Amino acid sequence: MQISFLLDSSVCIPVLRNQTGLGRLPDPALTGIPVIVAAELWTGVKKGFATHPHQAARLEAFLGLFALVEFNLDAALHYADIRAALEAAGTSIGPLDLLSAAQARSLGATLVSANAGEFRRVKGLKVMGWKGGDR
Repeated sequence: MQISFLLDSSVCIPVLRNQTGLGRLPDPALTGIPVIVAAELWTGVKKGFATHPHQAARLEAFLGLFALVEFNLDAALHYADIRAALEAAGTSIGPLDLLSAAQARSLGATLVSANAGEFRRVKGLKVMGWKGGDR
């Protein structure tokens, strides 16, 4: 399957919180979720499990709609290039965002994020800005 889009956690969280509908996301058949983002989402579920145990089933159902994209050696090489360039310029981004950006760039996929401004610092990364919520 060809992945055209990768979702950042800033896009997934509003959907999981019922702040926006799935219809606002790119076609799931063309969209993947990095395993790094899945880890972030599972961390949120585990932290709130005592008060919201239903969220685990909701997250499983959500993740089941998309391809989960593994982090591979090609992505690791993009990560090294991106991190070195951003650190040299003094404009680094968060460590998990670096991994997601590297994965998207290595696949030639567009990263969909509510934090598009941060990701636009990554040379060669295609970014689609996304506004969470239907407000």
